[in-house]
Amino acid sequence: MTKPNSSRLPGAEFLASLDEADASLDRGEGILITRESMRLLAEEVKRRGREQMAAERQRPD
Repeated sequence: MTKPNSSRLPGAEFLASLDEADASLDRGEGILITRESMRLLAEEVKRRGREQMAAERQRPD
């Protein structure tokens, strides 16, 4: 049986990743995700999917 890593508290790695994410946003490296940006992304994905399906239907087998 291996001994658990006592140098890390439970959840410490997760909290560290949140700190890094916050720092990334502070440096301007992130994107803000809102309901509107998700709606726009969904519309774009649907549009591209429909275009791809239409192109596949027009290809000869």
